[in-house]
Amino acid sequence: MAALHGLRIDRVQLRATDASRSARYWSWLAGTGADGGFVLDRDGRPLLEFRDVGVAGPAPGRAAGLFHVALRFASRAALGAALERAGERGLHLTGASDHGVSEALYLRDPDGLGVELYWDRPREQWPQSIYSEPLDLAPLRAAAADDGAPVDVGHVHLSASDLDASTAFWRDRVGLDLRQADPQASFLSADGYHHHLAVNTWQTAGAAPAPPDRAGIDRLVLEVDGRGDGVELDTPEGLLVAIGPRG
Repeated sequence: MAALHGLRIDRVQLRATDASRSARYWSWLAGTGADGGFVLDRDGRPLLEFRDVGVAGPAPGRAAGLFHVALRFASRAALGAALERAGERGLHLTGASDHGVSEALYLRDPDGLGVELYWDRPREQWPQSIYSEPLDLAPLRAAAADDGAPVDVGHVHLSASDLDASTAFWRDRVGLDLRQADPQASFLSADGYHHHLAVNTWQTAGAAPAPPDRAGIDRLVLEVDGRGDGVELDTPEGLLVAIGPRG
């Protein structure tokens, strides 16, 4: 497939044991609104959609599928405000990293699904490769301000069973560019972004996809420039990816 341009992650569809509860949790972190099982952006457009599944309990730990969904804030102040909101609710961070290209916070939602909250540094400051160093939270808290900056889904990170097969699918069939390849992870994007999609086998090499009746990811909807009729593909990680024209 030809390389994608003007890519925007329109929506991520997820499975949850309580769709309304999950939407409220994610919208609280985003600082936006929720409508039933939908998390909205600041303009009222759906970013995430949750549907109820029959089996309660945490998402399977060792299964191909979702690693995390990353909510991207347009300013460092807005990310700091999200950190404050998490603290007000007593939410436990599972990590906080300086990736060079971005500063990121990590949590898990009520079903154990991975959450990343981040903001991008200006492109001219990006290093050649993404790295991970501990993030000092004190300056981020000091910068916190609810400045009304937009929030969207910046990237989706998947757990894969076969890294080579997943990388080839997202590069050759979807049309993303491979930006960075590590022994157990690949980072892919359009238009030179650090990554719109990542896959890793850190804990899931050889694992089967998550069962469809447990919390996880169902569908990823991408909008791109210059694409006519939409296409929907089954991915190696057990979800559907839909690609269509930007509206």
